[in-house]
Order: sequence, then C-alpha cells, then structure tokens
Amino acid sequence: AYTVSRAMKVVDKLIEQHKLDKVVLAGHSFGGYVAANVASRSKHKGKIKALTLLAPAFNTPTKKIEGQARRDMELAKHPAFPLVKGMPITIHHGSADTAVPLKASQSFKTHQKSKGGTVPRLRTITGGDHIIRDKGQEKALLADFAKQIHKAFGLTPKASAKSGKR
Repeated sequence: AYTVSRAMKVVDKLIEQHKLDKVVLAGHSFGGYVAANVASRSKHKGKIKALTLLAPAFNTPTKKIEGQARRDMELAKHPAFPLVKGMPITIHHGSADTAVPLKASQSFKTHQKSKGGTVPRLRTITGGDHIIRDKGQEKALLADFAKQIHKAFGLTPKASAKSGKR
C-alpha cells in the first residue's frame, strides 16, 4: 500500500544504499507531495539540493487520495503543505487539472512565502491537465529539470552536437 511514510522511507533507503551526498528530487502528483515531505522532514533533507514537482498533491481533499494514503495522512498527520527551505523548487502545473487543481500549488507557494520557506517558481501550463501530453511542454519540463541537476552538482551543460560548440 502507498503511504507517505512508506514512500519517504524508500527514498531515505535509496539515499543510504547509494551513499548519495547530493540529490535532486522530482515527483508527480502523490510523488510530488512525497518529494516535498522528504525535502522538508527526512533525516536526509540536507542532501536534497532541488525539487521539481509536477502537479503535486498538496492539500488534496481526502476523497481524491487513495484510501491508504488518506489513512496515512490522517494518522501520521503529514502537513498539507510541508515547509521546504534552502533549495530551489520548481512546480509545473496544468491550469485545467481536475485531479489536483492548480490552486493546490498556488496555495503551497503562498504557504512557503508566509512561513519563510523557499518560494517556488510556479510554471502554469495553460490548458494542461494532470498529465503533460504536449511534447513541447514535456521538453520544457525536462530541460528545467536538467538545469536543476546541473546547478546542484556544479556541472556545465554540454553544448548540443548540432551547434558544433564545445
């Protein structure tokens, strides 16, 4: 069964098993909510260098979340909006998302600002729903994620082979 606590433990275990010092997390929907909780409350939160979230399930009405996740949120009292500090956060969210409304990400941004957390960059995908279906939007999201990885690890992106630059 999927629960926030169990998913957080899996991420923690992966960080430990692979002896990771720097981590860039990405998550979609429930996975976005889990990634934000890991960045906020995990024993490895200091290793998380950036977050990229796609339609994260913040403050989602419990009827929209699977029973196991709902029970976990109620029993463990995971915050509707985890407070994330010290790392860049980018959120990509479709304006027409009915599974997790855009308002959830907007409210998270407001929460972060009011509580002294990192204010996320919220990229609204006009007309987008819960899944990115447009290839151009998908390409933009992946490029943004790559930038976060390069920055977190101090890497310089290589020039495209087509451009001839080195």
